[in-house]
Amino acid sequence: MPTAFIEQSTLFGDLANDARFRDAYLQALESLHAEGARATLHALVEGRMS
Repeated sequence: MPTAFIEQSTLFGDLANDARFRDAYLQALESLHAEGARATLHALVEGRMS
């Protein structure tokens, strides 16, 4: 389950239930796996990820 990390309520409270946060997390996670950390960070800094 890709959201297992953000479902740790001790760290993230109820953010896993927030669709906007969860969607952004999943988009970044997918980019990390597909493009790598450097490309994902560049996309985030350049505003290409929501």
